[in-house]
Amino acid sequence: MSISHLIKKIKRVSKFFPATLIGAGLTSACFYLGLSKIANFAQEIGNVAVYSRFDFSLIPFGIVMLGFTITAVYYIYYEKRFEDTHGHILNYTMVVAFAVSIILVFITPSIYQNRLENAGLKECSNTPSSYLPLFGTKFVKDESLCRLRHN
Repeated sequence: MSISHLIKKIKRVSKFFPATLIGAGLTSACFYLGLSKIANFAQEIGNVAVYSRFDFSLIPFGIVMLGFTITAVYYIYYEKRFEDTHGHILNYTMVVAFAVSIILVFITPSIYQNRLENAGLKECSNTPSSYLPLFGTKFVKDESLCRLRHN
């Protein structure tokens, strides 16, 4: 391979590197946050519990982001579309993972509410508290804890 051909290739794919790095970062963040939310769900419930309806959907959404990252890296490296050589299995996996993610967004509140109400916690009214405003719900054992900020 000549140097001029190599320079042309680097110029062509350099546009994709920032987006690929952002996609890889988002993929890692989705998996990390999703696994930490599942680990927190498995722990014993204290006096205060905060959940978001997106807690369980992060891992399937991480799979979707991983699919985008794989196709981008494959295109950068081989200069071919992933679908052209391996079929549409990755696309189907991404669609199924996205559908599971959406379903989990709707199921998560009932899972958390049943578990937290069975543990004797009460839902705080008008006190959303989460990393996504208006999507987090706070449960406490005593109503006076509703006004306290929970980390």
